[in-house]
Amino acid sequence: MFEAYINARAEQAIASVESARVTLAADPKNTDKASCLLKTVQQALILRDERDAQATKIVEARRIALAARAKLNPAGMGDSVAASPETGKLDASTEPPEAFKTQQADRAKKIMQAFANTQTRECPCCHTILPVASVQCLCGYHFERHEVLWPSSTGYPSPEEPFDHK
Repeated sequence: MFEAYINARAEQAIASVESARVTLAADPKNTDKASCLLKTVQQALILRDERDAQATKIVEARRIALAARAKLNPAGMGDSVAASPETGKLDASTEPPEAFKTQQADRAKKIMQAFANTQTRECPCCHTILPVASVQCLCGYHFERHEVLWPSSTGYPSPEEPFDHK
């Protein structure tokens, strides 16, 4: 993101240099305009150096991250990710490894078991499934009063007005 910011600033600097060059061309003996052109060129060069330094930092950070990932990943877990040695960018395959799939399936199974005995009810307004202890749905339906409580600033109809939920 910082790289994009520097590139945008560089584009602005190039436009400023061109503008100062055109202004100086109209009055080549004006020392103030020549000084302005010199300053804008210096700013553009500074931005170029910042961009190059940032690019170097990014390549180094990617190299370190790849080395750390290779060190931390157990055998077989890193097969789906490869890195380009020139850029350090990751080239991830679209298919995760079997070990990862198995791990995620086990996690999903544990979560489903934890919620297996949870009693739920459905909101008659938006059909969201909520725990039976819920007093109010996210859509604004209040279960104890059997009405929709819309904030006045939303532009929704009041509970007294008919409302089509579909």
